[in-house]
Amino acid sequence: MTFGALALNAYTSPGPLTAEKLVYIEPGSPVKNIGAALEQQGVVDNVFFFRFFARLHQAQGSLKAGEY
Repeated sequence: MTFGALALNAYTSPGPLTAEKLVYIEPGSPVKNIGAALEQQGVVDNVFFFRFFARLHQAQGSLKAGEY
C-alpha cells in the first residue's frame, strides 16, 4: 500500500474502541504526548497518523486539555 492509501484508510476508518473510554489530557501537553496517551489507551490505532493529521489540519495549538 502507498502512504496515501494508508493515510486515507487511517483518516476514514472508525477508531479501535468498542466502548466509551475516559482519557485525561494534561494542560500544556504537546501533540506528541497527546497522541501517545491516546494510542496507549487504545483510542487511536497509530500515533504517527494522529500527529500527521493534527499537523495537516494545523491543530497543534488548538487541542485542549481535559477529560474526554
